Amino acid sequence: MRTETIYKILFGVTLILLFMVGVYIGAEISNKEEQNNVIASTSKDVKIEVEPYEETVDEVEELIDVSVKYTDVYPDCGHTIESHEQYEKTTLMDMKEEIESKDLGYRLIGQEDGLLIYQKVHNGKCLNHYKVILEENTVKIYRINMSGEFEFYQDTEITTEMLREGIREQLEKGIMVDEVEELLLLIEDIES
Repeated sequence: MRTETIYKILFGVTLILLFMVGVYIGAEISNKEEQNNVIASTSKDVKIEVEPYEETVDEVEELIDVSVKYTDVYPDCGHTIESHEQYEKTTLMDMKEEIESKDLGYRLIGQEDGLLIYQKVHNGKCLNHYKVILEENTVKIYRINMSGEFEFYQDTEITTEMLREGIREQLEKGIMVDEVEELLLLIEDIES
């Protein structure tokens, strides 16, 4: 093989390698930008957007009462569940370090006077989805678990003899509810 042909092949291989490195770098940059702006689409065409949070830290922090708000976002069902914790006489920095050391998967998305706001986006549906069904002559409640399967949640004291005909037929198939409040209203309606 001639030297000139070998140089052309090496030049071509070098161009291909440079192109592949460029594509890889571009993908990494795109991935980092995507992590900063989390957009979770849902089955109900609802979009949940998380703005990137730029942390500002004071050099000297005083001891204050700190509230921590945890927000769990479930794009598959469109629900957001919030919980709060209160800590007395600590600093924001100490609280941030303690939360991050637990490695719970939450990401700091905001900070206000004595309040830290954390968020976690979950796959699947939240635990606020229930199926109320008539089994073995008793109304039973099942709850969806994190893997999307129904698991037994609770028995009721409602028996077949207590049911109206219309509701009985629905319960034999199972009635789905997507909130605790809906579940309580349904049970109240069944009992009346």
